[in-house]
Amino acid sequence: MDNEGQLLEKGKRPSADNLDDFVAALYEIGDQYKGKFTGIAVYAPGKIDTEKMIIHYGGALTFLDGLNLEETLGFRYGVAVSAENGGKGQPGAGQ
Repeated sequence: MDNEGQLLEKGKRPSADNLDDFVAALYEIGDQYKGKFTGIAVYAPGKIDTEKMIIHYGGALTFLDGLNLEETLGFRYGVAVSAENGGKGQPGAGQ
């Protein structure tokens, strides 16, 4: 997305079966655009600690439990990270 919120490009990848494959897919995408973005937004299942950027439980992707997005993505790319719960019908999740 650009600074005005216009979608510039979108893509799709198969869901990962484990944490290593999930993180590798994130890095593959991030490395492709490194230096061309100023922040990362993640929409993920599970309960999300929006202050510490940690995914808890991981919803259908249980292997995401405990994943710290700030350490995994923010430090690697030197940008701010934001996360939001991607579950359907879960008002207040991640708060």
